[in-house]
Amino acid sequence: MRELKTIVLMCTFNGEKYLKEQLNSLKLQTLRPDIVYIFDDKSTDETINIIENFIRDNELAESWFLKQNDVNKGWRLNFYDAIQSVLGEGDLVFFCDQDDIWTENKIEVMAGAMTKNPQIGVLSGKYFLVDGEGSRIHQPLKNACDETYNFRIRKVRFNQGASHLAWGQRIGCATCARIDILDKLRYFNFVKLFAHDTWTSDIGIAFDVHYEINFPAIYYRIHNCNSSGIKQGYENQPRRKEIRLATLKHAKICLDYFLGGLENLKEARKYKKFKKLERFLGKRIRFLQSKRNKFILCFMYIRLLPYVQWWRHAAGDIYYVLFMK
Repeated sequence: MRELKTIVLMCTFNGEKYLKEQLNSLKLQTLRPDIVYIFDDKSTDETINIIENFIRDNELAESWFLKQNDVNKGWRLNFYDAIQSVLGEGDLVFFCDQDDIWTENKIEVMAGAMTKNPQIGVLSGKYFLVDGEGSRIHQPLKNACDETYNFRIRKVRFNQGASHLAWGQRIGCATCARIDILDKLRYFNFVKLFAHDTWTSDIGIAFDVHYEINFPAIYYRIHNCNSSGIKQGYENQPRRKEIRLATLKHAKICLDYFLGGLENLKEARKYKKFKKLERFLGKRIRFLQSKRNKFILCFMYIRLLPYVQWWRHAAGDIYYVLFMK
């Protein structure tokens, strides 16, 4: 069985506080990555010096490469451009943030699982939560890991009722994807409000190739400077109608593309599910964008009820129209 070539994509920006610990966790992997690419987004602190010194001191120059952006792009675009730069190179890509810590056998376990299971296109691991000092945080989040895990692999299935195809606490820095799946991101990278890992997850589900493994891939660090992920999602999520609209538009764009010709959607049952969700999303978007009287709108929402899969969606839409700006 051919060994798969592994690539780590790390994006950095002013990450001097936690960066060296993350770099060290990459170097100490039981199965070392074949190539590590680091894309720095014009940092103004010691990030560049830390990376250059680490590569030099550990004699990694033949397989670790640093690229500095000429301008600050923002973390979303930095990741998109990083992915585009490695298409056609290697087999598996691991996304890497600058402030986490990888478990020492992350690459060995996840690359091994994808080697043995060629049907897997996207594989998401779980994580241990830690604070800024590296101490464990115990929170009942769906994909946070406790002390017991069994390496079980299961498919992440399309949820007809979800606003996203794959809504949950799956995070990109615990994800590995085959290069051919990432090649499909070129259809979506103009929608910069949503991150590369959101699209990767949704594409994996649409193709029936997204799986998750019951294994802690990283120590996911929660601190005051997180630019994405769980802290952003749970502490800084504004309850505003435009955010809800943007989420629905993301899902509809995704579905419009999938309905446009993916081979696996020729299966009648799945096509009907996708089409029903696409219609429902379109109606919800028009409802939230309407300038009509709020109470008339709520009465008109009755026409959407046949499409409702989760009643909390209907309750949330009505609440947003009545009480949110």
